[in-house]
Amino acid sequence: MIRRTLLLGLAPLLLVAQSKPVILLLGPPGAGKSTQAEALKRRLRIPVVSVSDVLKREIDAKSPEGKSLRAAIESGQLLRADLVNDMMERRLYEADTNGGFILDGYPLTQSQAGFLDRTLLARGFPPPRVVVLEISDDAALARTKSRGRADDKAGLTPGRLAEYRKEEAFLKGHYKKQLVNVDATPDAKSVEAAIQKALGY
Repeated sequence: MIRRTLLLGLAPLLLVAQSKPVILLLGPPGAGKSTQAEALKRRLRIPVVSVSDVLKREIDAKSPEGKSLRAAIESGQLLRADLVNDMMERRLYEADTNGGFILDGYPLTQSQAGFLDRTLLARGFPPPRVVVLEISDDAALARTKSRGRADDKAGLTPGRLAEYRKEEAFLKGHYKKQLVNVDATPDAKSVEAAIQKALGY
Protein backbone atom coordinates (compact mmCIF):
# COMPACT_ATOMS: atom_id res chain seq x y z
CA MET A 1 0.00 0.00 0.00
CA ILE A 2 2.84 2.37 0.86
CA ARG A 3 4.55 1.67 -2.45
CA ARG A 4 1.29 2.17 -4.35
CA THR A 5 0.67 5.46 -2.55
CA LEU A 6 4.21 6.61 -3.29
CA LEU A 7 3.88 5.77 -6.97
CA LEU A 8 0.54 7.56 -7.18
CA GLY A 9 2.14 10.58 -5.57
CA LEU A 10 4.98 10.53 -8.09
CA ALA A 11 2.71 10.04 -11.09
CA PRO A 12 2.01 13.75 -11.69
CA LEU A 13 5.73 14.52 -11.50
CA LEU A 14 6.55 11.76 -13.96
CA LEU A 15 3.83 13.00 -16.29
CA VAL A 16 5.26 16.52 -16.20
CA ALA A 17 8.75 15.20 -16.93
CA GLN A 18 7.49 13.25 -19.93
CA SER A 19 5.28 16.04 -21.27
CA LYS A 20 7.92 18.78 -20.94
CA PRO A 21 11.17 17.15 -22.04
CA VAL A 22 14.41 19.11 -21.89
CA ILE A 23 17.23 17.45 -23.81
CA LEU A 24 20.79 18.69 -23.74
CA LEU A 25 23.26 17.52 -26.40
CA LEU A 26 26.95 17.46 -25.47
CA GLY A 27 29.84 16.78 -27.77
CA PRO A 28 32.73 18.62 -29.45
CA PRO A 29 32.42 20.32 -32.85
CA GLY A 30 32.05 17.54 -35.41
CA ALA A 31 30.07 15.22 -33.12
CA GLY A 32 26.83 15.90 -35.01
CA LYS A 33 24.89 17.84 -32.35
CA SER A 34 22.97 20.00 -34.81
CA THR A 35 22.01 17.03 -36.99
CA GLN A 36 20.74 15.03 -34.02
CA ALA A 37 18.99 18.06 -32.53
CA GLU A 38 16.97 18.44 -35.74
CA ALA A 39 16.10 14.73 -35.72
CA LEU A 40 14.83 15.00 -32.14
CA LYS A 41 12.89 18.14 -33.07
CA ARG A 42 11.05 16.28 -35.82
CA ARG A 43 10.32 13.32 -33.57
CA LEU A 44 9.25 15.17 -30.42
CA ARG A 45 7.87 18.34 -32.06
CA ILE A 46 9.68 20.66 -29.71
CA PRO A 47 12.06 23.47 -30.72
CA VAL A 48 15.83 23.42 -30.87
CA VAL A 49 17.38 26.26 -28.89
CA SER A 50 20.81 26.88 -30.35
CA VAL A 51 23.27 29.41 -28.95
CA SER A 52 24.43 30.32 -32.45
CA ASP A 53 20.84 30.99 -33.57
CA VAL A 54 20.12 33.11 -30.48
CA LEU A 55 23.29 35.15 -31.02
CA LYS A 56 22.54 35.63 -34.71
CA ARG A 57 19.00 36.79 -33.94
CA GLU A 58 20.26 39.40 -31.48
CA ILE A 59 22.88 40.65 -33.92
CA ASP A 60 20.37 40.83 -36.80
CA ALA A 61 17.91 42.73 -34.58
CA LYS A 62 20.65 45.30 -33.86
CA SER A 63 19.68 45.35 -30.21
CA PRO A 64 22.14 46.85 -27.70
CA GLU A 65 23.16 43.30 -26.77
CA GLY A 66 23.50 42.45 -30.45
CA LYS A 67 25.80 45.40 -31.04
CA SER A 68 27.98 44.33 -28.12
CA LEU A 69 28.07 40.80 -29.47
CA ARG A 70 29.05 41.90 -32.96
CA ALA A 71 31.85 44.07 -31.59
CA ALA A 72 33.14 41.24 -29.40
CA ILE A 73 33.00 38.67 -32.19
CA GLU A 74 34.67 40.94 -34.74
CA SER A 75 37.49 41.75 -32.32
CA GLY A 76 37.95 38.09 -31.36
CA GLN A 77 37.02 38.63 -27.71
CA LEU A 78 35.35 36.07 -25.50
CA LEU A 79 31.62 36.70 -25.10
CA ARG A 80 30.60 37.91 -21.66
CA ALA A 81 28.98 35.08 -19.71
CA ASP A 82 26.22 37.27 -18.32
CA LEU A 83 25.31 38.50 -21.79
CA VAL A 84 24.99 34.99 -23.19
CA ASN A 85 23.02 33.82 -20.14
CA ASP A 86 20.60 36.76 -20.38
CA MET A 87 19.88 36.06 -24.05
CA MET A 88 19.39 32.36 -23.43
CA GLU A 89 17.07 33.07 -20.51
CA ARG A 90 14.88 35.32 -22.68
CA ARG A 91 14.76 32.64 -25.36
CA LEU A 92 13.78 29.93 -22.87
CA TYR A 93 10.85 32.04 -21.68
CA GLU A 94 9.33 32.30 -25.16
CA ALA A 95 6.01 30.52 -25.67
CA ASP A 96 7.26 27.86 -28.10
CA THR A 97 9.43 26.32 -25.36
CA ASN A 98 6.50 25.73 -22.98
CA GLY A 99 6.24 22.06 -23.98
CA GLY A 100 9.97 21.37 -23.77
CA PHE A 101 13.01 22.00 -25.94
CA ILE A 102 16.37 20.70 -27.14
CA LEU A 103 19.56 22.59 -26.26
CA ASP A 104 22.38 22.71 -28.79
CA GLY A 105 25.61 24.39 -27.69
CA TYR A 106 24.50 25.43 -24.21
CA PRO A 107 25.61 25.15 -21.49
CA LEU A 108 29.31 25.02 -22.20
CA THR A 109 30.72 26.14 -18.86
CA GLN A 110 30.21 25.64 -15.14
CA SER A 111 28.57 29.04 -14.71
CA GLN A 112 26.22 28.43 -17.63
CA ALA A 113 25.18 25.05 -16.20
CA GLY A 114 24.31 26.66 -12.86
CA PHE A 115 22.36 29.40 -14.60
CA LEU A 116 20.46 26.85 -16.69
CA ASP A 117 19.58 24.82 -13.59
CA ARG A 118 18.05 27.89 -11.97
CA THR A 119 16.17 28.85 -15.11
CA LEU A 120 14.67 25.37 -15.55
CA LEU A 121 13.59 25.32 -11.91
CA ALA A 122 11.95 28.73 -12.26
CA ARG A 123 10.15 27.60 -15.43
CA GLY A 124 8.89 24.38 -13.81
CA PHE A 125 10.88 22.06 -16.05
CA PRO A 126 12.46 18.78 -14.97
CA PRO A 127 16.25 18.37 -14.97
CA PRO A 128 17.51 17.87 -18.53
CA ARG A 129 18.19 14.52 -20.12
CA VAL A 130 21.78 14.79 -21.27
CA VAL A 131 23.04 12.98 -24.36
CA VAL A 132 26.82 12.84 -24.74
CA LEU A 133 27.79 12.27 -28.36
CA GLU A 134 31.07 10.41 -27.91
CA ILE A 135 33.72 10.94 -30.56
CA SER A 136 37.51 10.80 -30.48
CA ASP A 137 39.60 13.94 -30.79
CA ASP A 138 41.08 12.70 -34.08
CA ALA A 139 37.63 12.10 -35.54
CA ALA A 140 36.35 15.51 -34.39
CA LEU A 141 39.33 17.28 -35.93
CA ALA A 142 38.96 15.34 -39.19
CA ARG A 143 35.22 16.01 -39.48
CA THR A 144 35.45 19.75 -38.88
CA LYS A 145 38.33 20.02 -41.31
CA SER A 146 36.43 18.19 -44.06
CA ARG A 147 33.08 19.98 -43.74
CA GLY A 148 34.51 23.52 -44.02
CA ARG A 149 31.44 25.29 -42.69
CA ALA A 150 31.36 29.07 -42.40
CA ASP A 151 31.20 28.92 -38.60
CA ASP A 152 34.39 26.85 -38.56
CA LYS A 153 36.59 29.47 -40.18
CA ALA A 154 38.74 29.67 -37.09
CA GLY A 155 39.17 25.91 -37.31
CA LEU A 156 38.97 23.31 -34.57
CA THR A 157 42.52 23.16 -33.25
CA PRO A 158 43.89 20.66 -30.73
CA GLY A 159 44.13 23.52 -28.22
CA ARG A 160 40.52 24.56 -28.71
CA LEU A 161 39.43 20.94 -28.42
CA ALA A 162 41.43 20.48 -25.21
CA GLU A 163 39.63 23.48 -23.68
CA TYR A 164 36.29 21.98 -24.68
CA ARG A 165 37.19 18.64 -23.08
CA LYS A 166 37.90 20.37 -19.76
CA GLU A 167 34.44 21.93 -19.71
CA GLU A 168 32.88 18.70 -20.96
CA ALA A 169 34.41 16.79 -18.05
CA PHE A 170 32.75 19.16 -15.59
CA LEU A 171 29.39 18.95 -17.37
CA LYS A 172 29.51 15.15 -17.39
CA GLY A 173 30.02 15.18 -13.63
CA HIS A 174 27.38 17.85 -13.08
CA TYR A 175 24.74 15.91 -15.02
CA LYS A 176 25.90 12.37 -14.23
CA LYS A 177 22.48 11.27 -12.92
CA GLN A 178 20.75 12.33 -16.16
CA LEU A 179 23.45 11.35 -18.60
CA VAL A 180 23.49 8.80 -21.44
CA ASN A 181 26.45 8.14 -23.73
CA VAL A 182 25.98 7.51 -27.44
CA ASP A 183 28.68 6.56 -29.94
CA ALA A 184 28.66 9.36 -32.52
CA THR A 185 31.03 7.71 -34.99
CA PRO A 186 28.51 5.73 -37.12
CA ASP A 187 26.29 7.32 -39.77
CA ALA A 188 23.69 9.90 -38.67
CA LYS A 189 20.72 7.51 -38.92
CA SER A 190 22.40 4.95 -36.70
CA VAL A 191 23.24 7.62 -34.12
CA GLU A 192 19.66 8.88 -34.27
CA ALA A 193 18.34 5.37 -33.56
CA ALA A 194 20.78 4.95 -30.66
CA ILE A 195 19.65 8.23 -29.11
CA GLN A 196 15.99 7.27 -29.40
CA LYS A 197 16.71 3.96 -27.70
CA ALA A 198 18.77 5.58 -24.94
CA LEU A 199 16.11 8.19 -24.19
CA GLY A 200 13.14 5.88 -24.68
CA TYR A 201 11.46 8.25 -27.15
